[in-house]
Amino acid sequence: MSKIKVIPTAAGIRFWTLVERGPGCWIWKKSTGSHGYGQFYPAKGNPLQAHRVSWFLTFGKIPTGMHVLHRCDNKRCVRPDHLFLGTHADNMRDKCNKGRQSHFASKGDACKYIKVTDAQVEEIRTRWRAGTRQKPGNAADLAKEYGVTRTRIFQLAKRQSR
Repeated sequence: MSKIKVIPTAAGIRFWTLVERGPGCWIWKKSTGSHGYGQFYPAKGNPLQAHRVSWFLTFGKIPTGMHVLHRCDNKRCVRPDHLFLGTHADNMRDKCNKGRQSHFASKGDACKYIKVTDAQVEEIRTRWRAGTRQKPGNAADLAKEYGVTRTRIFQLAKRQSR
């Protein structure tokens, strides 16, 4: 997260020409980073996150340690009244309250994306310990039976996961 110290007037004017304004979100029309947030290049150098530039141009400096959060949950939105300041903890709380947390944040059977249940993980571990490469219980057989990869079997069996 880069600190915005100053944005030249010409760059500020150019910024707003790169925004599609509508009745709802104002959408950043140019590039986005791998994170999905708009990127603005005010001059040579590293890009700035477009929603942070929008805040800076509208309200001024972003206090140290503060994040610019979205009420609308649209990463490309730069509409100033859709943005608000918050701490990292506020951002995490907002994310959880809106159900946007990673599916990896859920553990065990509570995760809706799991392929094997907690009980099946215990079965895999028991069968892994009992088996050898030549007998049932090897990774390839277990992976095929449970519909996961051999790597996943190794991770579960060796307790590198769950």
